[in-house]
Amino acid sequence: MMFWTLLRKVGSFSRVKPFDLVRGVSIIKRSYGTVHRTECALFGNTRVLNASKFSPNPTKFHRRHLFGILNAIFNRVDYGRISEVGPDRAAAEWLLRCGAHVKFKDFNKWNVDYNVLPTGPPRKYKIEAVDATDSSIMHIGFPHFKDLDCLRSLKLHHCTYLTDECMSALHYLKDTLEDLQVSSCGDISDKGLIALHQLKKLKTLFLCDLPAVKDMDVTIDTLRMALPQCEITYLSLEGLKDLKKLKDLKEINVDDFKGLK
Repeated sequence: MMFWTLLRKVGSFSRVKPFDLVRGVSIIKRSYGTVHRTECALFGNTRVLNASKFSPNPTKFHRRHLFGILNAIFNRVDYGRISEVGPDRAAAEWLLRCGAHVKFKDFNKWNVDYNVLPTGPPRKYKIEAVDATDSSIMHIGFPHFKDLDCLRSLKLHHCTYLTDECMSALHYLKDTLEDLQVSSCGDISDKGLIALHQLKKLKTLFLCDLPAVKDMDVTIDTLRMALPQCEITYLSLEGLKDLKKLKDLKEINVDDFKGLK
């Protein structure tokens, strides 16, 4: 029942192929027992997991696994769709499916609704900024960033499925991206941040609340040597808590971190 409830909520996402949804149902039916099987078609390999070994709360494990499968379906790259409507439109559909917001060049407002994306010939509308706060984007969807030649700003805040592999995949934006924020993403480590050295056009990089990074000082020094033109700012979790006590912050939007206590 949970799966069909989710499908009703995202029923407007008409670009998700029926085959993918049927495959998703099949996987979830097999996954909602003790043994979980992930098919090659979605994740590139087959794994069998026993919930009782990984979590003291199997129900919570099942729920997270279910959402992971559904998000994997929504992140899959449809190269036929990219050829049909162009990379920017296809990327916008992907991002909005996953809960992100996009801003098109020469538009004043952010687009937050999948159903009101601007229409027109391929490549007419270009994405210039992405806010992926609280979105479910994951590495298998990052090839959507390829050929987005106007994307200048990217905000990755509290993205549950973001990994080091995602940071490496940002090479698709190495010739365009100028402003990047990576914050409150618990699986990003030193290795992932160092992979940002390939973003040679980057002008500003804001980092905050990245608990998997073991040696932030060394990581930042490495990035500064590789990106001398980039202004790198790092704010630790404790530093953020202190700053939240101040009421006249101008450059940092404290609301972006409202989940922190």
